[in-house]
Amino acid sequence: MRDAERRAGEQDKRLCGISIAVVGDVGGRGASGWRETTEAARIAELCGFNSVWLTRGSTGLGEVQPNPALTAAAVAVTTRSIKVRVEVTEQLRDNSLRAAEDWSVVDNLSNARVELLSAAEHRKEMEPISRDLRDLWNGNQVRRAGPGKEEYTVHTFPAPQQADPMFWLTDSGDGAELQLAGSAGTGVFVRKELAFDQMVERVGALQEQYQAATRNLGRVAVTVNTTTGQEEIQQLRALGVEEVVYEIDLDSTRGHLTEALTELAHANHLLQRSDGLRA
Repeated sequence: MRDAERRAGEQDKRLCGISIAVVGDVGGRGASGWRETTEAARIAELCGFNSVWLTRGSTGLGEVQPNPALTAAAVAVTTRSIKVRVEVTEQLRDNSLRAAEDWSVVDNLSNARVELLSAAEHRKEMEPISRDLRDLWNGNQVRRAGPGKEEYTVHTFPAPQQADPMFWLTDSGDGAELQLAGSAGTGVFVRKELAFDQMVERVGALQEQYQAATRNLGRVAVTVNTTTGQEEIQQLRALGVEEVVYEIDLDSTRGHLTEALTELAHANHLLQRSDGLRA
């Protein structure tokens, strides 16, 4: 293998992201909380992180996530290269046509960096919705009931930049989402509610099941604490984890967010990825 290819492969193994819970008024901080969310994404990009995940956090379904498309759009226009991954279950379920158009706009604003995350609890109802969204995204027409119950055909405007939306499913713990993940090309996102040894066991099981179903390593991303040690991080990477995602608490990092993200970037050897952006 040529040196350049070897270095690229080694760099890919160090992919890291940050996860920010975007719920309610962002921890009671009001307008400043939303600005801190976009600022965190901008700093993470400059530090060499691969992605920012905008989620409802570990509390999940009990929290309100106001207009994820607008939040993602704000992150998209304040960054240049970082992947923007957003939890969107309710919006997709409510209106797939509107969702397709909203996320197509975000895809254009982000220059094809947006990816969508859905809760595994809804995987059965999300499967036909994701197919509908993919049809719209790919420029196909779908039929809708109009005034007087007449049917008409519609398509998405504007057209997205990506040929197909990238989906992620949150891990439900029972492995059932792997069949959908394999057939639809989605990733699996493992939250950090598990103890570390359980996380390692879970990721190993996911990869085994994914390989059995598709003969390929699945796309698995895992969340960890900012205090997780590098020895543990390397254990996860050895299992074939595509990306390690640090869960960032904007309250606890207020006033030293840049320092906190820079420290994580140094620990994971990320800073060389972002020389051009910082320049």
